[in-house]
Amino acid sequence: MKTFRASLLALLALAAACGNPPANRDDGQAPADSLAETRGPDNGKPSAPAAQPSDGPQVITESGIKRMPNGQIWLPTLHPGNAEALLLEFGEMVTTDEVLIKTHLGNIRVRLYRDTPLHRANFLYLAQRGFYDLTEFYRIKRGFVVQGGGGGDELTEITQKVVGSYTLAREMHTHHYHKRGALSMTRAYNGNPEKRSSAFDFFIIDGSPVPQFRLDSIPQRDKSQAYKQLGGSPHLDWQHTVFGEVVEGLDVVDALARLATDSRDWPLESCLIKMELVEPTGL
Repeated sequence: MKTFRASLLALLALAAACGNPPANRDDGQAPADSLAETRGPDNGKPSAPAAQPSDGPQVITESGIKRMPNGQIWLPTLHPGNAEALLLEFGEMVTTDEVLIKTHLGNIRVRLYRDTPLHRANFLYLAQRGFYDLTEFYRIKRGFVVQGGGGGDELTEITQKVVGSYTLAREMHTHHYHKRGALSMTRAYNGNPEKRSSAFDFFIIDGSPVPQFRLDSIPQRDKSQAYKQLGGSPHLDWQHTVFGEVVEGLDVVDALARLATDSRDWPLESCLIKMELVEPTGL
């Protein structure tokens, strides 16, 4: 396994070298109740998907989108100049809006919103390409969030370079907010006045009761009632893009939120992720 992992790292490093250089990252420290991009220690990762068969990919669009022998659709290496157009093109090729997030504690089914097309397409793309299968839930704060999509080890970072270096334009709406079960993206807090989202790291709101003074400050009655009934984190509204919600598996989110953590909110046990695109269940 060590030999395979070393070989994989070498291949991914070569692929990354042939792509675009990563943009400078903002590693500024964010408040404890915010969702900046963060990274945890390497708690052990699954091996990457097997190498592609040798019969080669098929180019299926003029923009260079490829269908791989295993059926996955791969985009050219993404960068700020091409990411939005390519992701939106990919989004039009995929009919489903649902993704199954598999963990050792159970499965979480999320439904992505059509009126956040860039975030929807990005999440679907990374899920079907298998990127998230190399990651884990690496930050847990009970009553607040479970955060995943990274982990900070060398394999994840190299894989990100292969996919590309880019961020997502914010897609915030009044009717999408950080109630319990909301799916949202992290972002850099320093040097990011446009509140652009991370391309890779996401979080799910675990939710806790919202104080009355916060409820009183929410002008929309339906939103205020949802926060009162479900709980959530209204202070994140208009700070992060909510692009989906949990439709099955809130009990699994609760189980993840109960995992023991260290002083930095990193879980003491590894919580690996696998994802697959699924058809809607009609819920």
